Order: sequence, then structure tokens, then C-alpha cells
Amino acid sequence: MRLLHVTLGLPPYRTGGLTKYSVDLMLAQKQQGHEVSLLYPGRFTLSGKMKTKPNPPFEGIGVYEIINPLPVPLLGGIGRPAAFSRAGDPAVFLELLREIQPDLIHFHTLMGIHKELLEAAKALRIRTVYTSHDYFGICPKVNLLNAEGVHCDDYDQGKSCISCNQHAYSPQMIYVMQSHSYKRLKNSRILQKARRAVKGRTSSHKPMKAGDSKPMIHPERANEYKELRSYYLEMYQMIDEFHFNSQVAKEIFTAYLNVKGKVLSIRHRHIADQRVLKSFPAGEEPLRIAYLGPVDRYKGFFLLQEALAQLLDSHSGGWHLHVYGNDGIPEPAPPAEYCTFHGRYEPQRLAGIFAETDLLIVPSVWKETFGFVGLEGLSHGVPVLVSREAGVKDMIEDGVNGWIFEPDPADLAQRLGHLLANRHLLAAANRSIVNSELDLSMQRHAQDIYEWYLQIGEEVVVK
Repeated sequence: MRLLHVTLGLPPYRTGGLTKYSVDLMLAQKQQGHEVSLLYPGRFTLSGKMKTKPNPPFEGIGVYEIINPLPVPLLGGIGRPAAFSRAGDPAVFLELLREIQPDLIHFHTLMGIHKELLEAAKALRIRTVYTSHDYFGICPKVNLLNAEGVHCDDYDQGKSCISCNQHAYSPQMIYVMQSHSYKRLKNSRILQKARRAVKGRTSSHKPMKAGDSKPMIHPERANEYKELRSYYLEMYQMIDEFHFNSQVAKEIFTAYLNVKGKVLSIRHRHIADQRVLKSFPAGEEPLRIAYLGPVDRYKGFFLLQEALAQLLDSHSGGWHLHVYGNDGIPEPAPPAEYCTFHGRYEPQRLAGIFAETDLLIVPSVWKETFGFVGLEGLSHGVPVLVSREAGVKDMIEDGVNGWIFEPDPADLAQRLGHLLANRHLLAAANRSIVNSELDLSMQRHAQDIYEWYLQIGEEVVVK
């Protein structure tokens, strides 16, 4: 089968779960004998003329770049909606698709992608699917958290978007971030420092509070966000079928769109079965709790911090939190005697991290479409305490191989207190994980995706 994947790009320039999954799926499909290509939104030029350009192949995968695409905001928000929905050149996409001749186009994002690509696919009767990595298009900030830090279920005809996106990257900043020069210098000290400074201004771990000044609500500005959402919802409705990577993702997308699809948990090629029976510290020893991810509100770090603060009186010596994933220490931070910040980690360190972990917590506040770290913990036999908002909860049987809690500090504190007082539950969960059937094979997953592709093809023929 000839397959075209639409993604944000390739590592090391692009990182994160979307990139990891899409690249590993493409490599697995290539190994299975499929002809695989990749299309991504690339750089901007002074001419502004849109075209596609072949890049050097990536491990046997054909790579194509969209020159002068739509901007890619990532988690930075959208300050000027009109710049993110301008028309593209349909002839460019028709020419590319006639050259590649894909049997199916697999979208992993709509960021940077013009509606005309989907229109060209429809014109050429090419099947399309979409994997639900985030909520871009429904939400300009991607994660559907409003300015107060809670789930947004009413964008108020675009008015709410004004507050959420008031510190968004400018299109000019995004143009720089999509340049080839930026790719080469991305990991330099100067740019790392600049990114931290920008994140400090736009970070979602500082929710708006009562008394904070709010931006003026101009009806025409709100209407721009309303039109922006309509643009992307129209694109989503043009997709033939969705791959929901969790029940959480399915619930959100089907609340906004009349779409159908299949729920299929995701994985990546570096997850290996390393499950072992673990020994857990006795009651007088601190339980080693791990949090892996950015120190940010949407990932639930501050919710976890509040929950642990509630345990300081009743279980002050019973636990120690180990945080992996951030260079700096937040303010305020948990007391040093109860918390250690280890900084960023490389994937090859995971085995060592999980060997020293008794309980992994995934405290997501946003309706996270999956959450690889939860599956990585299970692959090492580590019991997982997961927020109900995290899609990886599909892998957890509450009270058997882990526990599911409400995204509320009091409920998390109660769950943690119960585990601290009943540590035999951790050993039982560890045994359950080790003895369960846990399919971690990327090749098996790629085969499941291929069989799903074929089912979609049969449905299209019937229509």
C-alpha cells in the first residue's frame, strides 16, 4: 500500500508524542513492505509562493516539505486567527498527490495544513484518516483548558479565546521557528534560554485569577476565532475516519463532530516488555513516587503538589517525590526533604528511573488523548495512579494494575494516603501487571492499523 503521513516533521527538530508515534508507525509500515511518504509544514520564504519540495529521505521514507504553509503554533496559541486559515493553492496539492499516488493519507495533525490538501484528496478519491493526538482546530491552545485552567466546554462564540490567546506567539515568531536556521540552532543555549523566557510569559501554569485584568472583548475579534474554528471543523468533517487513541479523545471529538472511528491505544518502538516483580519499601521507609513530564498545570504537576501538601501532616515521612522532565525548579516548590528535581531525562534512562520507582503518577488536568509515560511505567511493572482525564486510563483496571482518581487534590490525596497505609496493594498491582497480557509490539500495532485501513477501503467501495 502507498501511504502518505501528514505530520509536524521529524526529530530532532520536532519532538513529543505525536512525532514519536507517527515516525515509529511509518518505520513499522516501511518494514512491513508498504511504500511510505511524509508531508510536513515547513519554512517560509520572502516570495510567499506556496509549493512542495522533496527533502532527503528519512530511513527509506520519502519526505516532502510544504513551503509557505500555514503557521504552526504548537502550544503557543493563536493571536491572529486570519493568518491560520488563509487559502492555499489547490494545484500544488493536486500535483503532489498525483506524483506520490497514495492509496491513503494518514493525518496526525492539521497544524500548518491548508484545507485545499483535503479538497485535493477528495477530488482524487484518496481515502483519509486522522489520529487524535490533540484538539487543535477545536481549541487554538490545543488542550481545551480555558484561562482559568479548567476544561473549556463553551468558547462563547470565540469570546473566551481572546483571553486564552492574549500572549500567543506572533506569526513572525512562528515564521522564525519554522525556518531551517532555527532547526539547526534549536538546541543552542541562546535559543533554549529564549524559549524559556517566552514560556514564562505564556505558560499555562499561571491561571487567571479573580481581579486579574482581562483583555477587551471586541465582537469582530471574537468572530475571527469563531470563523477559525469553523474552518478546522470543516476540515475534520472531510476526514473519512478517525483513529481515536483513547476513549477520552473519542468523547471530545464526537462531542464536536459527527464522525466515526476506531479506538486503538498507541505505543512507540522503544517501549519494550521489561516487567519484573518489585519489592516495595516497608511502612517506615519513604514510598518513591515519580512524576515524569513538564512542570506545568495542564499536565497536573501543581494538582499533585497540592495533594502531597495535604499529606505532610498525616504521612510526612512516608513518601518522596521524584520529578523528571524540567530544567528548573518551580516557585513555590515542595520542601526539598520531600521532593527531588532530577531535570530532563533521555529515553535510555527510563529503565533506571522505573527501577527506583514504587508508584508512577499521571495527574493530567487536560483531557489528554493518551499519555505514553503511563504505558512506559506499566512496561516496567510500575503501578500507575492516573487521572480520569488521561487517555492512558484505558490501560488501567482500577484497583487491579493501578488506580484512577478524579483530577482533584483532595481525591488524589485520599488515594495516596490509602496506598501509603496499605502498601501491600502496590505489590498486588505489580503482580497483576507482570502476569497480565500487555501487547507492546509496534509491529503488531502497525498491522492492526493496516487492517483498519483495509476496512475503511471496503466501506468506501460500498458507498
